[in-house]
Amino acid sequence: TTNAVAEQTVEISEEVFGQSVTALWRYNEENERLVPWTATDEAAETAAKGGGIGPMDSESMEMDLFHAGESVMFDDYQSVENISHPNVPLGGILFFPLGEYGLLSIGSPHVGAFDQTERNLLSILADNATAAFVRAEREQALETYKNKLEASNENLQEFAYIASHDLQEPLRSVSSYIGLLETEYGD
Repeated sequence: TTNAVAEQTVEISEEVFGQSVTALWRYNEENERLVPWTATDEAAETAAKGGGIGPMDSESMEMDLFHAGESVMFDDYQSVENISHPNVPLGGILFFPLGEYGLLSIGSPHVGAFDQTERNLLSILADNATAAFVRAEREQALETYKNKLEASNENLQEFAYIASHDLQEPLRSVSSYIGLLETEYGD
């Protein structure tokens, strides 16, 4: 499921890269905002110091990044204008848009915490997460279609049984009349 992909993406980021301040926001098209999807415990604790992990509204810098679709690294999150969580004590932060699904952020309390190798590896993780979201969504659609097809097949089998039974009844009647005619008139 897309929820499992989101959780796995955050878990991999935490385990492999050691950046425990990782969060993922899901895009809510109806409200034109990014809403919290999943985060590491450390991210939740860090965000709690600055008011918590809340949504990112349409006017925020993060929404602009999401719509632009390009990953960005900031050496000092607090120095960036129009951020959605100005009170969260973060230094370096990376943002990776995940297609139409959301935005992955990996932060550190230290300014300039990420080097180019980490950025490249996290970009690969984000690309793979986006592909996994697409796959999960397609598998869910396929499962839904399969269930509808099975229900339709059951309805068709029921109809065929009823139609077969209804078509056999006139044949039985004709067969009975032929039997009566044979008995009555013989040769």
